[in-house]
Formats: sequence, C-alpha cells, structure tokens
Amino acid sequence: MKLHSLTVVAFGILFGNFALGQTLPNCLEEQTLYTYTDCDSDGGRWRVQVPRNPDVCSITQPATPLRGKNCGFACEAGKYLDLASQECHKCPQGTFSLGSGVRFDAWDVLPMGFETYAESVAFAQYGYHSKNNNCSMY
Repeated sequence: MKLHSLTVVAFGILFGNFALGQTLPNCLEEQTLYTYTDCDSDGGRWRVQVPRNPDVCSITQPATPLRGKNCGFACEAGKYLDLASQECHKCPQGTFSLGSGVRFDAWDVLPMGFETYAESVAFAQYGYHSKNNNCSMY
C-alpha cells in the first residue's frame, strides 16, 4: 500500500507541475496573426486568428472566424492579400508578389513538373567556354 500511495502522490505532483508549467499568458493583438484553413469541399476556406508563437502565449478568446476568399483567388502580380482585411494591397517598395504564382524555395525532391539545368563557365586561353553539368546528385 505504501508504494501505491507514493505513486499516486508522485503522479499528482508531476501532473500538477506540468499543468502549472503549461499555463501561458493570453496573447496581445501584436502576438497574433491571421491564416487561412485548408480548402473545404465547397472550394472555400476560413480566416482564423492564431498565435505567432504558440509556445509564448495562447488565444483564449479568438476573433470570430470569417469566411475567406475562395481557394482559387489570387491578387495580381505586385499586390499581396492582407489576411486581416482580406483585400489586395500594393506591395511595399523593395518587396514583390508572385501574383497567382507559387513559390517553391525548399524541397527534398524536385517538385513534379520541374527540371534542372546548370551551366559551368571556366576561363580558357581565348575566352570563356561552357560545359554542361550533371546536377542530378544535388
């Protein structure tokens, strides 16, 4: 019986400390951002409020979710979709928008439909010459 009582007390202390340690302060407005849910079967999505860093704060009373732009919607090139207002705005100077394009900036396997081409240039006695490289191992 002593072992059982000790186990219950230890569990209670550990659980209590865990629960107390996980209490996060409520996020301030500047600690939140808006994002869209995945597209649903109707081709729509919802705009929801989330913490910028969920390890720092939590949202106890989030803004009411709003029906967002349709999944096929895109701002024209040079404009971006402000998720707070759900309107297209001109990009600030020194920035850009792909418009309806999709940016691929990291991958383990080259996305379907893409191919690579690289060229190496080396100095030769009478100028430069180029040679094709095999980049498949990169």
